[in-house]
Formats: sequence, structure tokens, C-alpha cells
Amino acid sequence: MAIKELTKEQIENINKQEEKILTLLKSEQKRAKEKFPLTYALLATFGVACVFAGLNRIIAKIDFLDTHPITLVALGLVILLFTGAAYKKLG
Repeated sequence: MAIKELTKEQIENINKQEEKILTLLKSEQKRAKEKFPLTYALLATFGVACVFAGLNRIIAKIDFLDTHPITLVALGLVILLFTGAAYKKLG
């Protein structure tokens, strides 16, 4: 089965529809944040806690990092320095 190529007009139409959908979603998200700030904050906090707990479990399964916490701290600092430098360059 061959994939039909889209015309430039069809692609532009899809892009316009996508922009409309994103605009609607952004307004709904803003309204939800304003209406339920505590719920939003709790969900965000829970999400961050889940990420940290997951990363902690992944690191615990890597024997070298689990037995050498100083190396883990050094690796973390190097990553933070690298991402900070990259962030500065991006503006």
C-alpha cells in the first residue's frame, strides 16, 4: 500500500488546524490552573517525586554507582555544570 503524498495546501490546512487545537488546549490549561491551583501544584509535586524515586531505583541497580557515592556526586556535578554552560550559550 503506497502512502499518498500531501499537497502543500493540505499541509497548510493541517498546520492551521493544529494551531487552533493548541490554542484551545492552552486556554483550557490556563483556566484549569487558575481554578484548581492546589490540585495542579500537588500533581506537579507528585510527578517530580515519581521521577526522583524512579531515578533513585535505576541508580541503585547500577552496582558501580551504588557502591561509589562520591563518583555519583561528581558525575551529577559534571552534568549540572555542562547543562548550565549549555543553557548560558543558548541565551
